[in-house]
Amino acid sequence: MKKLTPYKNKRFAIAALDNGGRFYNLLTNADDGEISAAELSKAAGVFSDRQQMFIYLEMAVSELNEQSISDIYKHLSPSLKDAAKKYRPTHYSPAEAATKGKAAKTQSFFRSIVLFP
Repeated sequence: MKKLTPYKNKRFAIAALDNGGRFYNLLTNADDGEISAAELSKAAGVFSDRQQMFIYLEMAVSELNEQSISDIYKHLSPSLKDAAKKYRPTHYSPAEAATKGKAAKTQSFFRSIVLFP
């Protein structure tokens, strides 16, 4: 398992996520201002699992403020922005989890992560 240390500021997060992908990702460029799926998968340490990529992203930016997180999501490629709508985890407070959360559903586990502050 890879140790995940949350980013402390937006600039470092964008620099780490806009990384050019793996050596065989010829169509991605580092520091081009757009975070592609290949770049996010490299940072997350996965190959094509979008759910894990977005769980990694949410955990990696968890210590940033909402404005910084929004700015990072603006750097995602158009296809990743579409995938974020489907795969980005939903955050529930304990009270919301009791009413909105669905127990015993494997499919919703990754899409609805319950975070307790």
